[in-house]
Amino acid sequence: MIITTIGWWGAYPGAGDATAGFLLESEGTSILLDCGSGVLARLQHHIDLQNLDAVILSHYHWDHVADLGCLQYATRIQMDLGRRTSALKI
Repeated sequence: MIITTIGWWGAYPGAGDATAGFLLESEGTSILLDCGSGVLARLQHHIDLQNLDAVILSHYHWDHVADLGCLQYATRIQMDLGRRTSALKI
């Protein structure tokens, strides 16, 4: 298993950084643990969004979920464009 830290800041991110987000990759499966502010932009440096299988949220504080709506919208657009075959599991 490979664990990549996408963001680590609490409350709000520093310039160019992100709050909580960790990419877990194992045996062809990619899961994002938490999706805080700034995570969506930084995540795309590590994985194409069409290859993201699921998101797990540890809890519902904003520094762990702030980019979730944008991520859902991005994956929905990818489905409309035929770049993704299934909805993102959360």
